[in-house]
Amino acid sequence: MASKKLEELTTDQLKKKDKEKTKLLIFFAIIYSVCFIWMLILRPNIVIFFTPALIALLPLANGRKKIREELKKRVNQA
Repeated sequence: MASKKLEELTTDQLKKKDKEKTKLLIFFAIIYSVCFIWMLILRPNIVIFFTPALIALLPLANGRKKIREELKKRVNQA
């Protein structure tokens, strides 16, 4: 399923991918927040080195956005 284009996937597969990406985003956002607060309390001078980890969430969020756009496009066509 990962190698197929979004246009080739069924609506059910797109909904499943959307749910998976949403769960992953929530999970990583919680982990990131907890780690950031922990670092802020224990080592406030190295927090700046932890912030690039946030960039890792951008492709996941971008993929979710594209899936939702494809779902909206299919709803408008029906």
